[in-house]
Amino acid sequence: TGRSVLTIAAPSNPTYYTLQTAYLVTVDGPVRSIFGTTSGSPAGGLLSNGGSITSTGTTVNVSGNFAVGGFAGHTGPTLGTIDLIDNTITTTGATSIGLEASSFGRITARDSRVTTSGGGAALYATAFNGPASFALANTAVLAQGAGTVGLYSDNDTPALTNSVSLSGGSLRSASATAVEVEGPL
Repeated sequence: TGRSVLTIAAPSNPTYYTLQTAYLVTVDGPVRSIFGTTSGSPAGGLLSNGGSITSTGTTVNVSGNFAVGGFAGHTGPTLGTIDLIDNTITTTGATSIGLEASSFGRITARDSRVTTSGGGAALYATAFNGPASFALANTAVLAQGAGTVGLYSDNDTPALTNSVSLSGGSLRSASATAVEVEGPL
């Protein structure tokens, strides 16, 4: 309850490691295990990967290359959802994204603000194995800086349709395209 502020200022989330050997322990005792660096994921504020997030009155500030203010998606038929009420999402950094709805992802926002700068997109919908959707009401979306798109929809599956609904509010791009679409929207 009450107002919260999340600030993430890092080039990426911590790197994670994967086991490169088949076994950690054998009947003959421990085996020298080899772990390899898999990768670090981009810095993110709110992440719903097949789960559900409801956020009221939260300010999310994320800076870093490929930073994401909020991400909703999943690899299977279970939806990843984010519901924002009176939130402020701000991202900065090369190719940063304010809100991203990926396959099987749904983001709703009411009375909120999304601002992105750095050459990415304020709203990004991408579909590769399931549709992505946005439903925004009375929400101001602003893309600032060279090459920063207001809404970018990338749908790699012609049989699917990404969905974007804007009611009230605004969608503006100060220096690039307001809406850019590849595939069905």
